[in-house]
Amino acid sequence: MPKHITKIIVQLLVLIPLLFSLSGCGTRLARYEPDAGGYFDEALYPATQIDAVFIFGAVLGGAPASTRLALIPLCLLDMPFAVASDTLLLPYDISKKLKKNNQRKLASEARLAKLISGKGERALIVRNLTTGKELLSAGNAIEKPLIPASLVKLFITGAVLNRHSGLNMQTTLSYNGTIENGTLNGNLYLLGRGNALLTTDDLRKLALAIAEKGIHRINGEIIADDTYLDTNGLKRYYKGAGYAPAGALGLNLNTIAITVTPTEPNNPPRVTIDPPNDAVRIAITANRTGPQNTITQISDTEYRVTGYIGNEQRAKQRFPLEEPALYAVGTLKTILHESGIEVEGETKKGATPTDAKQLAEIDSPDLVELLGDMNKNSLNVVADNLLLLLGAETGVIPGTREKGINVVNQFLDTLGLPKGKATIADGSGLSAENRITAEYITSYLLKVAQKPWFSQFRNTLPRPGYDGTLKGIGFRYQDEPFRVKSGRLENAIALAGYGVDAKGKEIAFTYIINTPEGVVMGLESTATALISYLKAEVL
Repeated sequence: MPKHITKIIVQLLVLIPLLFSLSGCGTRLARYEPDAGGYFDEALYPATQIDAVFIFGAVLGGAPASTRLALIPLCLLDMPFAVASDTLLLPYDISKKLKKNNQRKLASEARLAKLISGKGERALIVRNLTTGKELLSAGNAIEKPLIPASLVKLFITGAVLNRHSGLNMQTTLSYNGTIENGTLNGNLYLLGRGNALLTTDDLRKLALAIAEKGIHRINGEIIADDTYLDTNGLKRYYKGAGYAPAGALGLNLNTIAITVTPTEPNNPPRVTIDPPNDAVRIAITANRTGPQNTITQISDTEYRVTGYIGNEQRAKQRFPLEEPALYAVGTLKTILHESGIEVEGETKKGATPTDAKQLAEIDSPDLVELLGDMNKNSLNVVADNLLLLLGAETGVIPGTREKGINVVNQFLDTLGLPKGKATIADGSGLSAENRITAEYITSYLLKVAQKPWFSQFRNTLPRPGYDGTLKGIGFRYQDEPFRVKSGRLENAIALAGYGVDAKGKEIAFTYIINTPEGVVMGLESTATALISYLKAEVL
């Protein structure tokens, strides 16, 4: 055989294996090393796509010159082999893709069935936040107005933020009569305008203002003026500090906290009252033997402590106040006494005279911060007060439930939401008369997302796993794009807010469960299941 023929054959025997060794990289990455192939593992023509990504990535991605020189020729060399192998394996790839899609679909349907199955009436609505397209509608009560619990607070939040002038929640201290030689010959009037977060420290500032006026004696009464808001119609169906009545004047969300702390053996325990009030009387029969200690409320100013108080056992309990305005002026009288200012008269309720002179005031709280506290911690008193305040802003005092509901309904009408799908009976969501469809709430979330104050609205909602009512949810908050308002009553669980699906698509959603015989699943476990489902699905 001629030498030149032999040389060519030898070169081919070396070159052909070399070409095959340098080619097929995309095929191996896509099919035998799925971790390296990434999402190409389920793509059609995956090897071809990998070569294309390497080529364009090397050219456009700013790769070093040495890398470009190495990658581009190899990928160009591999491309024909990749196209051929992808074409040959196309039936297998299609079958594999369909199989995995079917597995995912079955798993998704199983997770959804588990989420929406169970006793009672359930409705889950998910919509694309950008386009408004419905992505998911599931449950046996899609069209039925359900008890929304605290989701009503979402409507209050929007109605308040939509106002350009804010709300007047200033608390003022005024007097009538004359001031002579350090003595006020007249009454003090404490006028509230619905600031449910008013504190003892705020009243201390008012007491300081009285002292700076040179007053050290008051020959009159301290009058609690809560006439700015009329709470008639705002019923309380539940007991406990979280269900304290609304009102124009009150301290600490219209509640009192009693703390009982053991002292030395054979000595009575130390009792702390917050807010302080000299009118409060506590009967203590607790000792170091017997059952666990119990603090019982008899009235706003009468309490009984019974049972066992150990050496290190500290008992604290918070109670709602039936007359928060009266209690507030009792606290003011106590603070004045502590400050060396004596009050001869009693405390009672009444209206501030038109000729009363203002001594001092406590400014309105920051409205956005107040709404954040309300939604994150589901503060019922704040929500109901805001409803009444919306009614008061119509220009006719007092603010009433009916006026407030009219303002909220007018706001909802401006959004173009369908009529007859929502019945709002209060601001807190505690009323059993509230009825709203899940679709209506989700549509509302889409509408407010178009408002200039949307970022403020969204930021008032709890971050699951981080703060508020969903702090104890089953996963940690790590910059998750979920903001969720929750609600719970004895016969209802509700969740609504914003988030993203598995592909990062922004969504708005509402999930409501109503069970007449009582909620079976807990709020936190329900929220965990819902958010975990939404995060894992491509909707």
